[in-house]
Amino acid sequence: MTNIALNPPGFGDIVFLDGIARSGKKLSCRLISNFLDIEYFQYIPTIEMLCFLTYMEKIDRSAAASLIRIATDEAVYNRAIGRNLNGRIHDETSFIHAFDSERYTDRQNMENAHDSYESFVASGRLALFHTHSALSAAPLLFETIPTLKLIHITRHPVDLAEDWRQRGWGKRLGADPLAFEFLIETSSGPAPWFAGPWAEKYSRISEEERCILSILSLGKMDAVGRGKIRTDRSTQFHEFAYEHLITSPDKVISALTKFLKRGPGPRLKAFLKDENCPSKLPAARRADNFRALAQRSSETTRRALLDASTEYEKAWGLDAIEGYL
Repeated sequence: MTNIALNPPGFGDIVFLDGIARSGKKLSCRLISNFLDIEYFQYIPTIEMLCFLTYMEKIDRSAAASLIRIATDEAVYNRAIGRNLNGRIHDETSFIHAFDSERYTDRQNMENAHDSYESFVASGRLALFHTHSALSAAPLLFETIPTLKLIHITRHPVDLAEDWRQRGWGKRLGADPLAFEFLIETSSGPAPWFAGPWAEKYSRISEEERCILSILSLGKMDAVGRGKIRTDRSTQFHEFAYEHLITSPDKVISALTKFLKRGPGPRLKAFLKDENCPSKLPAARRADNFRALAQRSSETTRRALLDASTEYEKAWGLDAIEGYL
């Protein structure tokens, strides 16, 4: 079989901010978009979908790489010339929320698109993309975009699972056409792509158990992808916890500043104040979330969630919820 070749790279460093759904990615993207010389973030679903297909081995690797390169470069080019700007003010992805929003309208009004492109390239600005669970395909991303800076945000599995439950993801996936999720076939109906070994029982278990198993599965996929990042790529990968962003934002911002080699913009302090950062995240509240999830979950699933919680708390220095149960 003939491998698909990559297009030559069209831009410099590109930043992906990745994480499981509801882990705080959008908040983090808005935060980083308030750094100097970083583009307001974009969301291009095709990129993560190709990562999912690669993880499931449902697409030729060279084809996935080529399509990711094309989708990324085209999105950066369109942003550089002011094309396809999202002006819907109530969307957090809208460029209107950028601290330098006039920059984007100025590009849109430039008569010569190539001049706008050349100006963007010369500026050295970083393009920022929001992705879901793309860490699972980290090696592919670094091969596809050699200058990629990959940032991953993680969050306590109990809070993630409860947030999924409150958002209805335990019943929407496979039933709601607006969920826009890859599904796999099972003997009892569709299941989300990441269900894997437990997909056959997806339709038979409770909404709460679906949410817990989903978070645990995606967390394991993250661990696989993280473990496959080569040593020589380690300086291109940065990870932080949602809990630290909320409780100690200055430390997270300092680390991001070093990683991105970009400093905070003029509205960053106001942004943090608007988002009520810093604030507390009591372990007792997390224990309440655990109890809400546990009511309609099996003992095996409850134990797996508690084990994952203990591992996460030790990794990120958080108070253990077991003392509050």
